[in-house]
Amino acid sequence: MTWKQPSIGIANRLSKGLPEAQTALGDIYARGIGVAPDAEAARAWYEKAAAQGHAPAETKLEALRGPRLVATVQPLQAFSGA
Repeated sequence: MTWKQPSIGIANRLSKGLPEAQTALGDIYARGIGVAPDAEAARAWYEKAAAQGHAPAETKLEALRGPRLVATVQPLQAFSGA
């Protein structure tokens, strides 16, 4: 199998709007397989697939966003000096 064969298969599936193909193209851009790595292009393809409810794309989008830090704010306590 040559590199062109899988590319043609992905192109056919993309033309049909299949989320699996959109996620696969996102992976290609994310990993830089045969193209320069491009996080924005990867994100765009993952978003298209996630919009159709494709769970793997949703997971990959979360990974691109990175960990979310949640700050816990404690109320200030009055200072009682001696």
